[in-house]
Amino acid sequence: MKLINIILLVTFTINTNLGQSISINYNDVHIGQNISLLFHTKKEKHQFYGGVKYHLNRIAHDNQNNIFRNRFYASNFIEHLGVQVGYNRIIPINNKNNLLIFYDNQLTVSGTRGENFVPFSTIGNTIVYHQFIMEFQKIKALEQNIGIGLNVGLNDYFSVNFKIGGGIAFFWDIPFEFAPNQFYIGKSWDWEFSEFISVGVEYALKKRRFSKK
Repeated sequence: MKLINIILLVTFTINTNLGQSISINYNDVHIGQNISLLFHTKKEKHQFYGGVKYHLNRIAHDNQNNIFRNRFYASNFIEHLGVQVGYNRIIPINNKNNLLIFYDNQLTVSGTRGENFVPFSTIGNTIVYHQFIMEFQKIKALEQNIGIGLNVGLNDYFSVNFKIGGGIAFFWDIPFEFAPNQFYIGKSWDWEFSEFISVGVEYALKKRRFSKK
């Protein structure tokens, strides 16, 4: 929470002469899905943003036996919260629409929960799988993604953002025991390639000055 408060304080005390806006976004990332509330500050063709995100708990029903991908599951309100910061390089397309080249960071501290399936026996030619729940307590995750996006101006104040990209997700402080007498055979840290899809609505705090080529 202290980190969230520091980022918000820095973000909201940036020079008010810069172009400023707020946005609400739905993000589909490597560890799951979340909704974020961001503050943007823009100078010429450079835009920085930061804010808080709220993780949406969903249990993945698949047979991939992933430990991290789509497996993060908050057990309390604090674990739902995280930080999102990033940068957009704005490339004008026309008077209202812009291409975005972005770099995005998302920090999460939360537990995980997943349904896993392992071969158990066979009945005739049919393989029988055993289902078990694999849970970890408070793993730290930092997802770093780059990609391209599109900012579509709707009017003088509202615009819509679409982004897609990928990168690397880092995980650390992985607990050794994920269930009574069940242990994770691996390092206390790990990484995986990540993916990123985002859709959001942005509201300019002042009338937009549309970019020119």
